[in-house]
Amino acid sequence: MKAVRLTALAFAAALVLGVAACGGGGKLASGGIGGTGITAAAVSQGSITRIGSVEVNGVLFNTDNATITVDGMNEPLAALSEGMVVTVTGAIDADGTGTAESVEYSSLLQGLVADVAPDGSSLHAMGRRVLIDNVTLFGPQLSQTGVNNLIPDQDIVEVSGFEDPSGNVRATYIEKIETTDSTEHKVTGTITALDPPSRTFAIGNLSVDGTQLANLFDFNNGDYVKVSGTGFSSGQLIATDIDLATADLGETDREDAEKEGLVTSAPPGTTFYIFGQPVTHDPSRKGTTQYDGGLPTDIKAGVRLEVEGTLVNGVLNATRIEFEDAIELEADVATKNDVNSTLTLRGLDDGLGGITVEVSDSLTQFSGTATDFASIDVGEHVEIRGRETNGTVFATEVEAGPADTEVVLQGPVDSVNDPFVTILGVAVDTTTVDNANFEIDDVPVTQTEFFQAVEVGDLVEVEGTFSGGAVLWEAIELDQ
Repeated sequence: MKAVRLTALAFAAALVLGVAACGGGGKLASGGIGGTGITAAAVSQGSITRIGSVEVNGVLFNTDNATITVDGMNEPLAALSEGMVVTVTGAIDADGTGTAESVEYSSLLQGLVADVAPDGSSLHAMGRRVLIDNVTLFGPQLSQTGVNNLIPDQDIVEVSGFEDPSGNVRATYIEKIETTDSTEHKVTGTITALDPPSRTFAIGNLSVDGTQLANLFDFNNGDYVKVSGTGFSSGQLIATDIDLATADLGETDREDAEKEGLVTSAPPGTTFYIFGQPVTHDPSRKGTTQYDGGLPTDIKAGVRLEVEGTLVNGVLNATRIEFEDAIELEADVATKNDVNSTLTLRGLDDGLGGITVEVSDSLTQFSGTATDFASIDVGEHVEIRGRETNGTVFATEVEAGPADTEVVLQGPVDSVNDPFVTILGVAVDTTTVDNANFEIDDVPVTQTEFFQAVEVGDLVEVEGTFSGGAVLWEAIELDQ
């Protein structure tokens, strides 16, 4: 195995102090923080994954007695939808579920559509570029028609999501809004180009006329604000209201704090930022941060994470970091489909199964010799990070370089039948793996022990060498 990757991951996993794993099934801790049985004050910010109560970051919060606000107005639970990014405050109970005191939702923008990309991968509205991918959820109207039927300069959309390092919005939820003469246009972002004499400023590429804002000079360039207005003049939004906005978890200390989002800055050291929220972590071999689906060195701008820990003086001290794009592939490019922007990889497309990788020029981050999909050639060696959706792997990162025989496959297990483990449709024959190279969290185990432990859905990484038209698998590790 790759010693650096697996040693760091395993030691962090074995020695972590904190809450157990989050996922669709909720907390695994037997009670409160780390299974202590103590009800913990909590704050959780992320996209809603289930409505009934509200599920965020794997915790199902009961909302029976919660105050629910939408853009500052009290609303019923029915006003919320899956995909909306919310902030929940309350408590994590002893059984691992939550009780919400408040659920706050505020859209990142609501306004006229300027244009829509022909392939539906993005649109522009309110001076912001909105990126749409295969995990974006749509409200009732758009789920029927799709974004390509939106009419520029006529239709209004509401968008929720995460801001990326370039200032784009990675949409988690989009809906078309029925409009009236009093429909507000809203945008959240950072003030630039503030010009006091003309009382104008910009949010992204949107020019704003602040003549009607009595409190305009309470704000400065660099302030993160929400601006609203009901009309435009000569392409400028006529602002009627402006308030400071926040993208962090607040200043109140919390025993359980969770945040989902995109890394916007990752300077050298042990602190990085998820759009305004400082996060500290411990990447040492015997550190107190668990890394699921990646390594500390994988934390960089643009990576989507879910972080758990404690909130102290406004800083999220991470006990667990989950890489939401946890699939990793490494091999030479076998085939390339220019029409669908997809790749297959040598050794991962044989007769035992196959993986199709979808690449998007607007959503995938490129490095090495790759600058866009067109620049990737058959025969080049690629390292890919991504997520599985509808039977394909959507690439969030692609790094290309010279041809190489190394093959890496990391993903959730589809099925187990000793000596085979099927991952993402690829049947891995472990009979070629030396008994010393079976590992569970960096601990050597026998082949029998490995197959007794591995289950469908577990994250497993295998490494091998492509030779003679097939992969000779050489090492395998289960990440528990």
